[in-house]
Amino acid sequence: MFVKYPLKYRVQAIHDPLGLVFVITELAIDIEKNLGIPYEFDETLLRQIMPLMQRYYIQSDNPVIQILDEFLNMPKFKLTVQIGDNHKKIIQKFLDYSIIRLPLDDRINKVKFLLEKIINEEVDSVSLGYYDTLKIAYGDNQLRPHLVKIAKSMPKTNRRFANTILEEILML
Repeated sequence: MFVKYPLKYRVQAIHDPLGLVFVITELAIDIEKNLGIPYEFDETLLRQIMPLMQRYYIQSDNPVIQILDEFLNMPKFKLTVQIGDNHKKIIQKFLDYSIIRLPLDDRINKVKFLLEKIINEEVDSVSLGYYDTLKIAYGDNQLRPHLVKIAKSMPKTNRRFANTILEEILML
């Protein structure tokens, strides 16, 4: 996947970075299918995708679902493309790599925003989407102590789902 020689990408791929990410995920899925082992992404590739993933994380309440929805709506180069769990896993890898490299203040603000949304949301299925985004922060050792402090400062609600999430964070 990493090419040492210059490539001429089509103009559309250059102007559509998410389209390029889609092509990369499709190639990685095909490689995994053909070789039978998970594809290891090159550090250079991850750094190139990082700004886009960081922007989706900051601007979206549920970046994985938003990216997958945009994958569904974009024109495809194959006739049958099924967006599924493999795409979700790869996007999750990209987000995991990118989010840890955001400034700590931005990560703290995003976690606080997500926790407030979870507590104030009345519909549990919507809260579950926020929770999926919040789980990305669980693996960040630098953010984890701040996450626990924020969870301690949040008030308890009368909804069991939100309280369970707060208790889970306190156990980190």
